[in-house]
Amino acid sequence: MKDDLSSEQILSLLAFFEIWEYPLSEDEVIEWFQHSHISREFLRKSFPHTERKGKIWYSLTRKWETLLRRREEAEALSEKLLRKAKQYTNLLRHFPFIRAVAVVNTVAFQCPYDASDIDLFIVVKKGRVATARFFSTILFMLSGLRASKEKTKGRFCLSFFVDESQQDLSRFLRKEDIYLPYWIAFMKWIWGKETAGSIILTNSPLVLDKTGLAMGGMEKGDLLSLQKEGSMLQRAGEFLIPSFLEGLFQRILRRKARNVLNPSSPTYSPDVVLTSEVHKLHNPDKRDEILDKWKAIRDGFLRGRESGKEEIRQTSCSRSTADRSREWSKSTSILRHQRGS
Repeated sequence: MKDDLSSEQILSLLAFFEIWEYPLSEDEVIEWFQHSHISREFLRKSFPHTERKGKIWYSLTRKWETLLRRREEAEALSEKLLRKAKQYTNLLRHFPFIRAVAVVNTVAFQCPYDASDIDLFIVVKKGRVATARFFSTILFMLSGLRASKEKTKGRFCLSFFVDESQQDLSRFLRKEDIYLPYWIAFMKWIWGKETAGSIILTNSPLVLDKTGLAMGGMEKGDLLSLQKEGSMLQRAGEFLIPSFLEGLFQRILRRKARNVLNPSSPTYSPDVVLTSEVHKLHNPDKRDEILDKWKAIRDGFLRGRESGKEEIRQTSCSRSTADRSREWSKSTSILRHQRGS
């Protein structure tokens, strides 16, 4: 029963990363499922793998040369974009009301493409979402690094803000949702040690239940090395900025997004959330598309595996029939010889 559950969870993980053409090493799988005590023998017996450059790699599609080359390129690009993220988001430590910043999506998964942007998840002081969003957006606009529909490559997408009271991210989980649990598990926190630790603790049960991972994207060492929230400049700004600006910024931002928030508008998007606690601006939200790709990869592998088992069974049956036929012919020959004697 335990092996069945582990096998299902590992298959889910491999299929998820296969969406981005990203094979996983045996060491990664073992580490991320260390609490389940998965053995290397079990992995090699259950899933397709190859040995290259002194490591064992796993992929459900087995396009080894293409996938390993793609992984090498994606890892290098991810490291470059993460360095850029640290450089610029550390500036947000001096901006009012921001408590923690994490990189999410493909850069956090370490499988970005050349045109990928850098998606940020930003946690802010309670009741100050609009103000924090306003000032952080200004930073990236003035630096020319804010992503747009026309320009995404290496730019920042500030698309998800929550205040400190909204640390339980299960409220965003859909009925059938493969993406959000992995999205949470592989967050790359840049700064905000206490807030990051609290969010990890709050969401660990969800991630473990849905994926079997013990927050695989955040190692304890990473968390301990994070900088704490804010600076003296940030605290000075929070003291000087009046609270009435929050209401003003909320009205401005809602007016700007009125078409996507209006159900009767042709550009309405139910995926956009704009409240006093949350600004979630992914439009469109691609979770359904990702779920369909994940299912296709997973189900294709399972069909192939069952087909292989059936082929082995049929071959075994054919061999058994042939063996019985030879034995019968041999017995008949012996009887004939005895009768002739």
